[in-house]
Amino acid sequence: MKLLTTVLTILSLSFLSSCENGPSSKSVEIFPLKQLSYTDSTVSYAGDTLSINTEYFVIANAPDDKVALREVVESYNKETLSVKDTQKYYAFFRMFYRETDAIGRDYVEKHEGYFNHDRIEHHGDDRILVVKWENYGKNVTYEFE
Repeated sequence: MKLLTTVLTILSLSFLSSCENGPSSKSVEIFPLKQLSYTDSTVSYAGDTLSINTEYFVIANAPDDKVALREVVESYNKETLSVKDTQKYYAFFRMFYRETDAIGRDYVEKHEGYFNHDRIEHHGDDRILVVKWENYGKNVTYEFE
């Protein structure tokens, strides 16, 4: 009987500890996909050349709650981006994707022939947030997907 009680206690403790280490308790990590980031330019109706910068990121253990997600991304942006960086470009975009089997923290686009390619645009269902700085950093918007 003591052995059964001991085994049940150990199983209960291991179950509780696995619950504590579940997905909700994992820390959120953000990984830049630098090989996908690029700067482009366009010409306005007035003939001015406007530059647009786009950066891509993968978020591991992204929170489901939009408020929590926004707080994580705002904190990350404050750590990695200065106001001057956003003011260099007419528009500055940061695209955030959830980490999945298809898009990992080391995601690289594949171009292996006409029908066999994998581009970040094909994973729109995994995009969770787009942050836009427009009009040389004067307007900031958070668009949840």
